[in-house]
Amino acid sequence: NILAELQAEGLGTKPLCFIAHSMGGLLVKQMLRNADSLAPEFNVFSHAVRGVVFLATPHTGSDLARLANYLKFFLRPTVAVKEVVQAAPALRELNLWYRQNADHLNIKTQVYFETQKTKGVQVVDAVSADPGIKDVTPLAIDANHITIAKPTSRESLVYRRSKQFVSEVILTPTEEHTVPITT
Repeated sequence: NILAELQAEGLGTKPLCFIAHSMGGLLVKQMLRNADSLAPEFNVFSHAVRGVVFLATPHTGSDLARLANYLKFFLRPTVAVKEVVQAAPALRELNLWYRQNADHLNIKTQVYFETQKTKGVQVVDAVSADPGIKDVTPLAIDANHITIAKPTSRESLVYRRSKQFVSEVILTPTEEHTVPITT
């Protein structure tokens, strides 16, 4: 439904860049996958997206989800938590799809992960945060899973680099997306 909502708002006709936190990053990847190959009426989105910034996205799962499963006697893990269990087949497949398609869709990627624990648990570590894309280096940020998505100022590294990234991918035309000018 998110693709339909975005389309109803008029998005997808101009370049887009997503900044996604945690499971929002997984949602963006699934949305791109659906737009590219499963829902042809939304194909415009897979070509409009120029970049994705992943903030603490568990591309290969999260140990917090595993911890929640161990504690299911005390907690009731949601379906969403169960799906991010480390190396869940659907999550692995989604990450492989993104890895194999981001380049041909001309989607640039930037990745950050937290180094501090949230309530005693590191939710997304360096391994889980790495989508495995050539020439993309996940950057460690001195924050926890919540604060990584809440920069304290415009001087913070995540804010400055994300702003620069969005400017580059949105404002810099690419060969594939440039309309030729004829005289």
